[in-house]
This record gives sequence, structure tokens and C-alpha cells, in this order.
Amino acid sequence: MYPHILSMVGASLLAFSSAQASLVAYWSMDDVSGNLADSSGNNLTATPSGTGLTYGQASVSSGTYGNITLSGAQAASFGTAIDFDRSQSGYATLSGQPAIIETLAEVGPTGSFTVMAWVNPESLPSNTTYRIFATGAPGGWGLGVANVDRVRFTTFGVQDFTSTGTPVASGTWQHVAATFADGVVSMYHNGQLIGSSPASSGFVDENGANNFVIGGNSNLSSDLFNGLMDEVRIYDTALTEQEIIDAATVPEPGATALLGLAGVALLLRRRKDG
Repeated sequence: MYPHILSMVGASLLAFSSAQASLVAYWSMDDVSGNLADSSGNNLTATPSGTGLTYGQASVSSGTYGNITLSGAQAASFGTAIDFDRSQSGYATLSGQPAIIETLAEVGPTGSFTVMAWVNPESLPSNTTYRIFATGAPGGWGLGVANVDRVRFTTFGVQDFTSTGTPVASGTWQHVAATFADGVVSMYHNGQLIGSSPASSGFVDENGANNFVIGGNSNLSSDLFNGLMDEVRIYDTALTEQEIIDAATVPEPGATALLGLAGVALLLRRRKDG
């Protein structure tokens, strides 16, 4: 029995360590005021603008969202969300020019990454995009919702990738993600692949002075997000559909969780050896 449990714990530790290794940014949106803390360990603190953010809002409730099912405990673990007010220029910029995000902004045709978030947008006009996250233009990229009910990934100045089918809905929570893997962009809505297409060319963030932004574009004036946002994550690998579903259901494991699993493994080993 013990070897079996030890094997399971070891596998869990390996999976957690792998997830942590590829996670480069994680904003839980549980802040009560001021800066948005990054829980990835990379200290990518985001600084909010003026009065455009309202903290402590209700987050995703338990239930089934497409391929994603949240238990009550999982939903509760999300804590609170933040309301981004487009009319008040609600956005948050990353402090300085964090190299780890700069690297992902310049992956070109051969790199990979994943960006995702839970969002609850207000009514979306047909002629605009609500940007969830963006790197600097020209040459950077951004994820958002657009054209009333579509997921959109943009390589600025190069190409728009707009999903088909499984529309985004306003006034309700949903999970949105995009991956870039060796020149192919894939978009996901509630854990389901809804569009995949090769990029017409690679892209490189050509202006290191531009901002990396949660809730807007790097010019800080266009495509500002309008609505609730929670659990924004960026990985330096292209996650699979199942990995996106897994990442969407629970917060990333922290050091406490890893130490807890390690403690269980040690206790079981001692009992086995004794």
C-alpha cells in the first residue's frame, strides 16, 4: 500500500513542480487595493491606473462551464475578482520591463506560451476589442474578446486571429485562453478549442519601452477591458487542452502545497522503513 501511495505522491510532486516551472505570471486578483500581486514567484507586480479598478468583486461561482466544472471549494479558492471600468481607463501595467515577459513577447515563429483568464465582460460592441493582456506594439501580441462574441488573439501590426463558434457571452463568467506554439495560434473558450491557425509570419516586440498591460493595449488608450476579470496566468509553454482545463479549476500550487505533499511522502516512508 505504501509504495503505491508514495508513487502517487511522487507523481503529484512532479506534476506540481512542472506546472510551477512553466508558470511565469499569476495574478489572482485577490488584492483589496493598490498593486496587483504576482503569485508566480517572479515578482511581476502590476500597477493600476487611477480609479478604473474596483476590488473585492464576486468571482466565478461553482458549476459547469463548457468543458470546465468547478466545485464549490474550487470556486471559493478563487477569492475575489476585479472590475475593470473602461470609462475610467481601468488597466494595470507591469513594473519596469520584466525580462521574462519580454522574452515571451519576442518568441517569433518558433517559441511557445499560454495566456489565460476568467472574464465576465460587459456588453461588447461589435467594433471594439476588450483586451485581457497585451505586450508592447508594434510587434507584440494580445488576448481579448471581440466582435461581440469571439475570442481574439492579435499579433500587432501583423494578424488578427478571431475564433468561430462557441461565442463569448456578456454578463457571465467564462474562461478564455490562447496558446502560441511554433507559429500556430490556438484559442480556447471554457476549455474547448475554438480556433487554430498558423501565423502568417513571426513577431517580435520591437519597442522595449512599451508597457505590458492587464486590461488594455500598450498605448494605454485602446481596447480597454470592460467587466470583471480573475485568475490571469501566463505560461512559457503551450499547454494542452486538458492542461488548460486543469489550470482553470484551481489556483497554482504554492510552496505550502509542495511542502505538504513532501511531508506526506516523508511520513509514509518513515512508517514503511519502521
